[in-house]
Amino acid sequence: MTTAYVIFADGTRVALEVADTEEARARGLMFRDTLGQREGMLFPFDVPRAYPFWMKNVRIPLDILWLDVTRRIVWIVESAQPCRAEPCPMYVPGAKASYVVELAGGFVSRHRVAVGDTVDIDRGD
Repeated sequence: MTTAYVIFADGTRVALEVADTEEARARGLMFRDTLGQREGMLFPFDVPRAYPFWMKNVRIPLDILWLDVTRRIVWIVESAQPCRAEPCPMYVPGAKASYVVELAGGFVSRHRVAVGDTVDIDRGD
């Protein structure tokens, strides 16, 4: 899996695993017991849509950010909790996105990340 970096408005740089295949997107951050404060996952999409996410088989709380094609944050779910019973809740954004970023729960609050912020993504392209 390739790595990209996202840089937030406060200058914090986070390494993101890029989930750019259907298999990688389906697995996401499932079965992980830990996630560093400067680690996460990037889900790039070819077509902007309101992509729903869920926490099935995810063991740690996650902050989920949806970004539009200009890399502006259009929706945030903070500290989404691991799914403990079926059916797992779906987190559906209220806006279309071209990217989704998953980070360790609490990141958004600690770094004052907000809807409307724009981030830089370096995919090494």
